[in-house]
Amino acid sequence: MKNKKENHEIPILLDALDDLQNSQMLEEAKDVVDSLIAMRERMIPHLKLQQRDSSFIHYFAYYVIPYCDTEFVESMWNECSSFFYKEDTTEYTDLIILDSLIQKNIDVDKIVVILNDKYTRAYNSDQNKSLVLDYLKEVNILIRKIKK
Repeated sequence: MKNKKENHEIPILLDALDDLQNSQMLEEAKDVVDSLIAMRERMIPHLKLQQRDSSFIHYFAYYVIPYCDTEFVESMWNECSSFFYKEDTTEYTDLIILDSLIQKNIDVDKIVVILNDKYTRAYNSDQNKSLVLDYLKEVNILIRKIKK
């Protein structure tokens, strides 16, 4: 019975986290993060990061992933990886999540492949070159972080 109640609370907590971080109530948001992390894997099906706005995902990458243990972040790989293969060089959500994973030293070999692929696709794209160059610069920064 307790799991059902907690599972029902997860979407409410995720919405609260979104509202709190948008309101810059970071201390309160940290309390919500702690509650969500305590629920661990039960949180993952409710994340639906692909359907969330970029400000929530930025917050998630900066303030949730760093507080999760490596095993838990690895279990979230599928939810996070939905961003890695998109070709949107105007949104840096994918790079923010990859940076968080690099900091936790998670699947670094796989991340190098993803970043090299992103670099190649962006470099060869027909998009606005100034946007692409800025994106490529950010990808290079992440690649250099890994090589250190």
